[in-house]
Amino acid sequence: MPRAIMYEQADVQRHYGAMVGADATLKKKRAPGREGRRVRKRAEKKVAQNEPVPANAPDPVGTDDYLSKIAKYVPAETIAVTTLGFGIWDPAGDWVWFWLGVGAAANVIYLLATALVLPTTTPRPRGFFYVLSVGAYFAWAVAVIADAQEAAGISGEDVAQKSGFILAAAAFVIPAVDTILSRLRFT
Repeated sequence: MPRAIMYEQADVQRHYGAMVGADATLKKKRAPGREGRRVRKRAEKKVAQNEPVPANAPDPVGTDDYLSKIAKYVPAETIAVTTLGFGIWDPAGDWVWFWLGVGAAANVIYLLATALVLPTTTPRPRGFFYVLSVGAYFAWAVAVIADAQEAAGISGEDVAQKSGFILAAAAFVIPAVDTILSRLRFT
């Protein structure tokens, strides 16, 4: 199962799936885009108006809780490639930030690719998820990669404590912002 974050409650997913399944043009698209967002809003309205879920509605994928979102911002595949790259090439100075930027972009591309393989009857993650994943990637990198710590000015005898704080703060703040934005129906 792809690791795209699922925001919508089960009934919204069911209404969405039934509407996309009934629309032949949306059903053929791998990434419904703007039309998919319109369908999601209509599905949210149906749930708000307590409309019954159609019998032909697909089973929901489920929604992610706070803790399961944390691991989805920076997948293990991205961590492995970044760690290997920094271990082999050992960049210094401004090149650290350049390669971290490349890694953050690769992370977003990977997350988008995993979202695109979801069934068309499942709503895609919202755009702000990808922006938050960039922040999570940089927080992870600065907390874990020695070259990034040096470039960020994290040094001293208490590097481990500072790194732990960065990871803890990111693990708390980023999913909290994600949850708030998803509840505000920000698209």
